Amino acid sequence: MRLEPLEDRTLPSTTLNLTLTGPTYAAPGSNATYVVTLANTGSNAAANVIFGDAPPSGTTLASQTQASGPSLSLGTFGGNAYDTIATLPAGSSVTVDIVAALNSSLSNGATLTDTAGALTSTQLSGSSVTSASVTTTVQSQADLAVSLSAPSTALPGANIAWTLTVSNRA
Repeated sequence: MRLEPLEDRTLPSTTLNLTLTGPTYAAPGSNATYVVTLANTGSNAAANVIFGDAPPSGTTLASQTQASGPSLSLGTFGGNAYDTIATLPAGSSVTVDIVAALNSSLSNGATLTDTAGALTSTQLSGSSVTSASVTTTVQSQADLAVSLSAPSTALPGANIAWTLTVSNRA
């Protein structure tokens, strides 16, 4: 029996890459938008994909909207965004905007960490990135007041004195 050498073949792979972005700063009582993108950069489709986002402690999930990509089923579970898609084709990506409402009682300087992750029933390549986190710092907004005082009358060519006052009422 004669054996022939096997051809060098590259096997198809599924590679998922999840990215998460969000604001550097957000004010207490405001909304913060986090953008989750899941891309299939491999040569095979990913089946039964689930991905979600856990809004930071001190916030609540206000809304989520699919911004791009194949149609997802948007849902929630335990106060988290929980989204599914039967098949994420090779070379495609989906993006979801997650809006978290910050509690008005959050302290200035507090750190909020948003976390997102993805799962699939398809075996992934070793270079897949299926979780990400981003940090937002709570920063109170200034409440500025400006006032100007000056004489009500002045003679032509005369110098006048005026006062400009800026104060932060926060």
